[in-house]
Amino acid sequence: MARHSIPANLAALSSIRHLVTQACLEAELDESATYRLTLAVDEIATNIITHGYQEQGRTGDIVISIEATEQTLTVILEDTGIAYDPRTRGMPTAEDLDKPLSDGSSPSQQAQLCCNYRFLLKK
Repeated sequence: MARHSIPANLAALSSIRHLVTQACLEAELDESATYRLTLAVDEIATNIITHGYQEQGRTGDIVISIEATEQTLTVILEDTGIAYDPRTRGMPTAEDLDKPLSDGSSPSQQAQLCCNYRFLLKK
């Protein structure tokens, strides 16, 4: 599994996108799957940087791990920013899920980008 430590700042997003795109090319994913996975990872990394670090006045890194097998391409983002615990928030409304994100898509569209997404909160 390839692991890369990237500074947790918005300027580093291009490095993260490059790593994911390169892994997709090596795994021979088609253009559509490459776009969707890269976009999803970019959105997750943006949230980590913005909410876990910048809004908290913190600095740090995001560790991105990428592993490809014949059947899967796994991308894992790890950080030490302030954790987001979705259990402390109310459920989003249908209206919330249709509000545009930074790329113009909605959260409900983003949820369809990845085949499998897991949020792990380590204490």
